[in-house]
Amino acid sequence: MIIDDILDVCKKLDELDTFNNESNEKLSLLDKKISDLYHYLENKNLNYKQCYQFCKELKSLLVERRILKQNMSIYKVFNLNKQKLINGIENRQLFLTEIYKEDKNWNEPYKNNIYKAEELKEIIES
Repeated sequence: MIIDDILDVCKKLDELDTFNNESNEKLSLLDKKISDLYHYLENKNLNYKQCYQFCKELKSLLVERRILKQNMSIYKVFNLNKQKLINGIENRQLFLTEIYKEDKNWNEPYKNNIYKAEELKEIIES
């Protein structure tokens, strides 16, 4: 029945709103964890094994943070364009175009701001 479809849509919208409401708190927590690791690294002498474990943990947090930031960014585009969802099929295509464009931007390879690729290679190989 159509009511089931409508209920499904409402449930998904509720899930998106919940994500949005919780995302800033999650981002803050991840940033605090990363900051703790940076300060720990700054103040401790680590052996090779400890450095490896440390880098593994840091990478895990950074990847989790990037995924969250990507989802937050896509949600922002969704929120700005959600009126298009109810204004017909043509507008939904415009809405999806905006979403795909934002997703594509996040999937572009990162370009270093300061370090050149050769400098980073030298750091990890020395």
